Amino acid sequence: MRFFQIFQNSITVKVISLISLLAIMVFILLIAVNSYWQRVDTMDQIQYMGYRTTDLIELNIEEPMLLGDNLGTHEQFSRIDKLYDDLTVYLTDFRGNITYSTRSDVIRDYMDAVYLDENILKSLSDTLKNKTQKSALVELEEGAFFMTVRSVANQPECYHCHGRSQPILGSMLVMQNADPNLALLQKHQLQNFLLGLGCLLLLIFTLVYFLKKTIINRITFLHDMGKKITGGNLDAEFKDLGQDELGKLAQGFKIMVNNLKQKIKEARDKSELAEEQTRETKKAIEELVKTQHKLIQAERFAAIGEAASHLSHEIKNPLMIMAGFAKQIQCSLPNDCPEQEKLNIIVQEAQRLEKMLYEVRDFTRPRTLKKEPSQINQLISETIKIFDNQLETSKTEYRLDMPKDLPLVNMDKDQIKQVLINLIKNSLEAMQDGGFLTIGARQENQTVQVWVEDTGQGIPSEKMKKIFSPFFTTKDKGTGLGLAVSYRIIQDHGGDISVESKTGKGAKFTFHLPIFLDEHR
Repeated sequence: MRFFQIFQNSITVKVISLISLLAIMVFILLIAVNSYWQRVDTMDQIQYMGYRTTDLIELNIEEPMLLGDNLGTHEQFSRIDKLYDDLTVYLTDFRGNITYSTRSDVIRDYMDAVYLDENILKSLSDTLKNKTQKSALVELEEGAFFMTVRSVANQPECYHCHGRSQPILGSMLVMQNADPNLALLQKHQLQNFLLGLGCLLLLIFTLVYFLKKTIINRITFLHDMGKKITGGNLDAEFKDLGQDELGKLAQGFKIMVNNLKQKIKEARDKSELAEEQTRETKKAIEELVKTQHKLIQAERFAAIGEAASHLSHEIKNPLMIMAGFAKQIQCSLPNDCPEQEKLNIIVQEAQRLEKMLYEVRDFTRPRTLKKEPSQINQLISETIKIFDNQLETSKTEYRLDMPKDLPLVNMDKDQIKQVLINLIKNSLEAMQDGGFLTIGARQENQTVQVWVEDTGQGIPSEKMKKIFSPFFTTKDKGTGLGLAVSYRIIQDHGGDISVESKTGKGAKFTFHLPIFLDEHR
């Protein structure tokens, strides 16, 4: 599986595999053809020598047989046996009975008692029926033998012994041991195989080396360059690959990359210009939106201020008269009078309304900022001390998270202190059963970020958009001006304020104030 993946992804492996496969196929074909030809030539030589041997044996036994010299014929067979130990000769009559042989122990036996091989017996039978000769390589238990069998025809010289009636007097069977010849054939085939294998390996190595040096290395170089360029490295160095097709391809590749670099540079310049214009446009739109928002808020606050001032003037005088009358009645009645409690409620509500009117007046009154470079962390530490008793009684823990080296902020300390008081107060009111309060500050670019985070009940999502609107409140009692006043103060300082909250998981108010930049430094 891994080789298949490598084969798919590597042209080197493909080329080497193809060359090796073709060379091996050609090698196998050549070895097979050569072995076949060698075997055919060897068998032809053995057959030729078999026929020559049979002819020589016939010449040796012809004279004693024509003379009817039975003893002389046996002597010739004995002489053949002594001279040629790889030959076994049988001479049979027309019935297949062995009359002469180099093996004296089988004389007068039938051939089927000596050999069981069907090829030998069939060839012998054919030569006894018709005048012919046959040869074949047969495998016996003793080894491989080349068989030559030839008919012994009845000739006029033989009539004095055998008469004229039998055309075939018998057969001559010559069995020659072929093991030495076959062993030599196998040795030559093995030598040819090893020689061919060596030539094959040398050919493959030479071809692979040549292809690797002239083609594969250059293709690999182009592939590596392509990977570098795909990875974004357009500065990769191209080397000279010659003037052939691959060299021209590399030159074209180099020209393409240079053109691409130029196009990318032009596109990058245009993109940077467009981004700069977009940033400027976005900044201008943001400034415009902020200005528009401030104008809308200013108009809203002006309208609210005018109405509130009128209502405050109209409500304050009657309210004070009612409170004064209630106090006079209280003074005229005994302390244990049941009406004292009702009159006390009237006085308290009148005082609460009077306080609300003062808050409305302060919210609508134009403010003059008295900015000075100040330490925001010092202001936070001073403000939290105001709530020491309330924190202790409400079982609320708090943590201050701010470094000592914060930059100075150009601010109106009293107004920013009022913002911190409003936010801390809201957080404590949201944690009636206690909780954890975090007040932190840190530098963020050219501003100081301040946050007040609690673990109270949180603010419902549907009320988040209106949280800084005047007279909007999430509490049962309250004017809804605390966060609106805080929002206005932060806006007047050139900062911004936001809130993050999830119901049941507390709220986090964050505001940013520009840091003090000493222009004379």
